[in-house]
Amino acid sequence: MDLNFKVSQLITSEGAWNIDLLRELFVPEDVVRILSFPPSRNVPDALLWAHTKEGVYTVKSGSWLQAQPFPGMSDVSAIQKKVNRLKTCVWKIKTVPKIRMFLWRALSGAVAVAECSIQHGLNVDPICKVCKQDLESISHVLFECEKARQVWDVTCIPIVFGLALGFIEYMEQILECNTIGANYRQAIPWLLWGIWKQWNAKVYAGNTGDKDILIAHALEESEQWYKANEEEEVHKSQGLVANGGGEKKWSRPPRDILKCNIHASWLNSNSRCGGAWIVRDNRGDVMFHARDAFVPTSNRIAAELRCLIWAMKSVLDLRVTCVEFWTENLSVF
Repeated sequence: MDLNFKVSQLITSEGAWNIDLLRELFVPEDVVRILSFPPSRNVPDALLWAHTKEGVYTVKSGSWLQAQPFPGMSDVSAIQKKVNRLKTCVWKIKTVPKIRMFLWRALSGAVAVAECSIQHGLNVDPICKVCKQDLESISHVLFECEKARQVWDVTCIPIVFGLALGFIEYMEQILECNTIGANYRQAIPWLLWGIWKQWNAKVYAGNTGDKDILIAHALEESEQWYKANEEEEVHKSQGLVANGGGEKKWSRPPRDILKCNIHASWLNSNSRCGGAWIVRDNRGDVMFHARDAFVPTSNRIAAELRCLIWAMKSVLDLRVTCVEFWTENLSVF
């Protein structure tokens, strides 16, 4: 039905209802209701809200309508539940924070590919800028594009490709991938990150890149990360996602006291390290936060101490005095 259709178009030149047109546009019950009152040409057309007696929108009627089941809503809900489950898994993937954030953004449709840009109202070419063949979607760039397929083929990671598959289905496959060697399984997050960086390098800098170098770099980065984090049980596990049993939840500070959590990222004595801190109140609301990079330090404890001193100075500069500092590295204290 035309949403701009007017009541006057339902009235004949004799001033009566056009019954044939009514039966064409409305269900029988509504036709009976419409015919129960005579038409009037003297009243101007206006927009009316169908869910109140007065025809005027109210917040209550809008909330009621939103709560009503509609055809297809169950399917949408099921898809959203799947996405939410995958987002939860992504935050537990054993990799560096920037890659977890990238995967979460990909699941949220917040990655700079043509399909996402079009969905946000931008007028861009939908075809992939690298292969010039298919729709430039997240799943295409990371799995289906020619350069990405070459990486997955060389690593022999068992991924089923298909036109009907989206990024959600591909993520489900790699999260459940337990049939390959530990080195390749652990490197999957770095492979995805490498494919994304290589695609951007080709699009914006014209650098073709080499799949063998990408794979070797991903394997090296993942191995260094596992060694640096000293997670012996991780090497024995069969999946990418960390077990939930060892998770540590944030605990509230006493009332009228702020809590500052700090964390330092350290790889080796030759690399720059980084740190971050976040201050929350008793309700868990974020008051202040910051992150920074430091010059190389000799070990992880030194990096954590440098981060702690920096956080203390920063909080003092903010004139926050009633605050307690927390770190997961017990060696600092």
